[in-house]
Amino acid sequence: MQQSRSSETRVHPRICVPLCAKTFAELERLAWESVAIADLIELRLDCLHDEERAVAQERVIQLAAHLPVPLIITVRPAEQGGQQELPFARRREYWEQLQKPTTAWFDLERDLCESSLEIDWSRVICSHHDFSDVPENLDDIYDAMAKTPAAILKIAIRADDAVDCLPVLKLLDRIRSEGRELIAI
Repeated sequence: MQQSRSSETRVHPRICVPLCAKTFAELERLAWESVAIADLIELRLDCLHDEERAVAQERVIQLAAHLPVPLIITVRPAEQGGQQELPFARRREYWEQLQKPTTAWFDLERDLCESSLEIDWSRVICSHHDFSDVPENLDDIYDAMAKTPAAILKIAIRADDAVDCLPVLKLLDRIRSEGRELIAI
């Protein structure tokens, strides 16, 4: 994701198109429409009803194999911005049963990343979401996430103005110096 240019490091932004639909067939259609503008496509499987998530378990590997851009697969619980109440045990069971494409990224919440889930950790984005404000313990949250085996970390917070972003920018400087990758939203 980063490329060296002289003595400075430049980050190249990428466009990720998040997709949310009630059926997997609709997600597939939207994914194919999005490839024209997307560098990555996020499939929000938490938008699907239970029976459609079962369909996704079988068909997501085929979609990932044929799309010309990488997929990020997400099953987000309501308390972290998802579309459904999905308790830890149910999310964990879903991830264990999902046919995981070897070319996809898997966006997991911190609680799943801290569990003993069997997954290719080199393809995992460990996420923390706080839609109320900028947490005062942002460094502690990062430290806990950095202890997980996830390849990339993601922190999504609510900022009401540019000043609210200062702790995140400070954290980005720290992360760069540690050689980690962070998606900050």
